[in-house]
Amino acid sequence: MSVLRHRVTALMVLLMIAAGGLSHLRLHNVVMMNPWMPPADDYSPTIHTQDPMTVNLVNSISGSGNRTIIPPNRAQTAGKVQNEDALGLVPASTPELAAYLQNLSHQPCTSLTPWPNVTSVAYYPGRFYSGYRNQMMGFTMLILHTLHSGHGQLLLPSIYMKDTYGTNRVIRFQDLWDIPHFNSFYPALPRLVDHDPILHEQFNPQTTNYPWFRNANHSFCNAQETFCTEKSPVRPHALGDKRQFLGGYIAYAKGKGKFGTYPLRQRHPAEILMLQTALRPHPQLQSIWNEKRKELVGENNKKNNQNGTEHDYMTLHARVEPDMQHHPICPEKKVINLTGIFQFLESTWKDPPVAKVFMPVNRQLLEQAQGKRNAMADHNLKELNRVRDYGLWNGRTKVYEFGSHALQGTPYEKKPSTPGAMLNFFLSVDAKIFVGTEVSSYSHDVLATRFFRGYMDNYKYLPQGLVHWTPPGTAVPPGFSC
Repeated sequence: MSVLRHRVTALMVLLMIAAGGLSHLRLHNVVMMNPWMPPADDYSPTIHTQDPMTVNLVNSISGSGNRTIIPPNRAQTAGKVQNEDALGLVPASTPELAAYLQNLSHQPCTSLTPWPNVTSVAYYPGRFYSGYRNQMMGFTMLILHTLHSGHGQLLLPSIYMKDTYGTNRVIRFQDLWDIPHFNSFYPALPRLVDHDPILHEQFNPQTTNYPWFRNANHSFCNAQETFCTEKSPVRPHALGDKRQFLGGYIAYAKGKGKFGTYPLRQRHPAEILMLQTALRPHPQLQSIWNEKRKELVGENNKKNNQNGTEHDYMTLHARVEPDMQHHPICPEKKVINLTGIFQFLESTWKDPPVAKVFMPVNRQLLEQAQGKRNAMADHNLKELNRVRDYGLWNGRTKVYEFGSHALQGTPYEKKPSTPGAMLNFFLSVDAKIFVGTEVSSYSHDVLATRFFRGYMDNYKYLPQGLVHWTPPGTAVPPGFSC
């Protein structure tokens, strides 16, 4: 694949030099960028379609005459220009276009501007679905497939997230994540970039559901139908299916599938990089995380901690919401009575090992189940209120909840569910002790993130009690198998 990249880059440079003498074009996919560049200060995405020069250039290109539909499997034998079309690159056919492409190529690695000499890919469905961590499983598989396919850029408008269990509306990926920081890890990770109407002319940024221009013959085209491909788009290329990627991640975590390493079950280096540091919340959400963490970790907490560590709180992920009661997965591993889980904690540690317990739980689902003849949900809500008011270990340990309600008065208050789940997730990761469950993908992802950050004090609750989840000698984090 590296040979192909070098050939594509060489071809692109020759065409640009011929068109406009671009002797200083940077070869982004050949030169190894520094993966530890500091994040940029500007987090506002560049909207190329609002640039009058770009609009005029698009119009001039689209009005230059119809092009032949290029079947991707035959285009590589049809000459240099069609070869570039098949690969998804735009040839510098005019001096104006050459100058435009040169300007794009000079943008820094941490920017959201796409580079013209690196092929791009988009998520074919246009958005993720299901809960927060299931969405991130899909994103992880998209990253792995993007790297495996040899592409260096992924379109941000194709990876909308969903505010599941909240408004159920879409949220822009760049509103939740620190994209300049993520892009600083190129080429170990693909760059996340904005849509460009010339480089990505077959992609329709006006819709979030299968966002592609199609003609009457169902070919993939640009808006003017002057550039089309029969079987699949190339500007950008398309990858992925919702269920395929979610199921693919579960298989991969078990060591199976295209990226599995059974029986070792090793994680892909790109995923490890994202779990360790590359994928972090947007600076606005990160500042909220900092505030909430101060409530859990302060100077008084440090003095009370006999081990001298600042992580003086425990995360308890008790997956007891009503939907889990009826979920058919792994019934032999479930514990849905909150009282039993609290008893496991207090019997495992006779004295509280922390000053505070953080519980990432969907209180809203428990409250919505009131009066609906769900005795277990009513009981769990009463137990949750009891420990919130009186604590655990006879009041010696205070219990905290954050989540969606912690986002009131912030830019995330109108779509709070998924940002609240992110807030809970990263607070869970940073705890001194983590207690979770095998039946939850959320617990597994917290566990894997903590494992690759060196936090090994992790436990799972089972019907028989607490079990050390990452005992000494654990080589890889256990994969989700339910």
